[in-house]
Amino acid sequence: MYLNIDTRILKKGGKKGITGKMKRKKSNNKRWLCTALTAIIVISIFSVGIVPVSAAPMVERSIDPDTVSPDGAVNVTIEFTADANIFLDLGDVVPPGWDVIGWSAEPATDNMGFNTTTNRVYFTWVLAGAGSYKAEYKLHVPDTADPGEYKLDKGKLSGATLGGGGWTVDIEVDTIEVKPPYGVDLTVDDSTRTTDADVNATYPITVENTGANEDTYDLSVTVPSGADLEVLSEDSVTIPAGESEEVELNVASFLAGDYVTTVEASSVHASDDVTVTTTVRAFYGVDLEVTPEERTVEPDEDAVYTLTVTNSGNADDTIDLSIISNEANFGELSEDTFSLSAGASDTADLTVRDSAVGIYDTTVRATSQNDPTEWVIKTVTTNVTEEEDTTPPAAVTNLAASDPTSSSIKLTWTAPGDDGDTGTATTYDIRYSTSTITEANWATATECTGEPAPQEAGSSETFTVTGLAADTTYYFAIKTADEVPNESPISNSPGGTTLVSEDTTAPAAITDLATSNPTSGTIDLAWTAPGDDGNTGTATTYDIRYLAGTTPITDANWATATQCTGVPAPQVAGSSETFTVTGLSPDTTYYFAIKTADEVPNESPLSNDPSGTTEKGEVIPLPGYVNPPTDPDEDGLYEDLNGNGGLDFDDVVQFFNYLEWIEANEPISCFDFNGNGRIDFDDIVQLFNEV
Repeated sequence: MYLNIDTRILKKGGKKGITGKMKRKKSNNKRWLCTALTAIIVISIFSVGIVPVSAAPMVERSIDPDTVSPDGAVNVTIEFTADANIFLDLGDVVPPGWDVIGWSAEPATDNMGFNTTTNRVYFTWVLAGAGSYKAEYKLHVPDTADPGEYKLDKGKLSGATLGGGGWTVDIEVDTIEVKPPYGVDLTVDDSTRTTDADVNATYPITVENTGANEDTYDLSVTVPSGADLEVLSEDSVTIPAGESEEVELNVASFLAGDYVTTVEASSVHASDDVTVTTTVRAFYGVDLEVTPEERTVEPDEDAVYTLTVTNSGNADDTIDLSIISNEANFGELSEDTFSLSAGASDTADLTVRDSAVGIYDTTVRATSQNDPTEWVIKTVTTNVTEEEDTTPPAAVTNLAASDPTSSSIKLTWTAPGDDGDTGTATTYDIRYSTSTITEANWATATECTGEPAPQEAGSSETFTVTGLAADTTYYFAIKTADEVPNESPISNSPGGTTLVSEDTTAPAAITDLATSNPTSGTIDLAWTAPGDDGNTGTATTYDIRYLAGTTPITDANWATATQCTGVPAPQVAGSSETFTVTGLSPDTTYYFAIKTADEVPNESPLSNDPSGTTEKGEVIPLPGYVNPPTDPDEDGLYEDLNGNGGLDFDDVVQFFNYLEWIEANEPISCFDFNGNGRIDFDDIVQLFNEV
């Protein structure tokens, strides 16, 4: 029950009560006298049992915000629920110098305001009925307020009970924290760390917003230490007032030492910094290089090697250099101690010498003084030899051609020496051609076999070149070499013409050439030997050739067929001859033919041209694959080139990539999809159509 008795009726010329902004009353005594008279009347009414007696309520105060900057405002709300009372008086004392700039109450009352003398804001309800009560006021923080905590610790709620007694409740203490509008504090729990070379030292840094407003801080390393790495996990953070955020600073370096790093957090309003010290432990290392690793010198000549000593550790070090073994009779270092900073290098000369011919190894070691377990060795090899022979034999200048036959010409000349025209050379290289021989065409001239070993310089030399064609002009030349070998210049190039041969009868054509015993890479040939003249006598040479594919060998394509090597010399006419052709491709058809020549040479007609097919051989995996190709549909064609068990587009791709490899290494028939007897691009097209 709330008896709304307007105390203005007790005041002479009473004015209306004040709500909202404070209006100071000059006559507080008169107002309270009216209130007291009203209370007496109410007490009298309640004392006769009209209203029951009340109990002291629970009071709650809330503050919003509880952190504020100077010249800011705080809203204070006090709430409670009370039984009926004659009156309720609520007071809260604010910090000195602070002002109350507004207030309100529910239920409404005219008796509220702020006493600037006592710093007390008050609310009074007369004839207060049972129910909920709320008082609100706004505090203004002076712009001169120092940062810190300010307490609301003298708040009280009092009431007069209906039974004639009274009660008072102390309101619990609340704290308002005054902070600068903006501020920041950087802290790190451990500002010193020790780490190894190139290993991060990680510092968790706490960025705290010590101001009363949200702010954004830029983070940066403002004083770098010279470390190889100084990196922050964030370069900017936005933090609400009173809160904090953690960032990480990582510092790493290779070189040993102490690295002092300063990190700053700054906004347009505030800044702070923190400094950390990172110690990188020292380690020691040595590297040694030698240039060259081997030298050749004459007896008693110095072999000098350049040694490069490097401090491969991360700290200053002194490195000792020493010869730990030497097979030569002399070895000396130009310097044996090096004081080097980390990563630095220096050089010294190693001199090795011996009077005897031989090969001598010398081993040098570089050792760290700070860590003798760190060392490295290098070995150099010195070849002591007699003076190098750089003088070639002299050029032959009197080479002459004479005594021709239908198949040979005799050569004569005077022997040069080992060195110019002195001593004895080592070898002759005699060549012939149907045109004058010069340095330009020397390599293409035909090389003779069976040349004599050179005699002493000035000796007369002879050599007969055989196997020449009749009635043909040939040119000859010689180069002479010593043991090094130093090669002489080319000789003069005389010419000579072979005689017309009286032998005009060629060997007979072979008619029974046959193939047999094919493997994946070979086929055997057999035939009956013709003679020197038809089928009489003994011929001189066989020329056996083969051609892959479906085209037989004829005189028209004889020149394009592949010539075999290692062919046997003909036996007497009528003998059985055999020869195995090697180096053939698997699963390939070849045609074979022979021509026989005598010593003139008169050449036989082309033989018959039998064919033979090499065996398929084994299907093997393509390069880079483990499984070999397979034949999924068992039609004899291996469509599954990648060996995965099925036909797919990748098989076409691999056929394209390895076309030439398949032709050279796989059985042809297994991949001849168009059936033309060879591997070609149309086979890829056929496989693509199947896919």
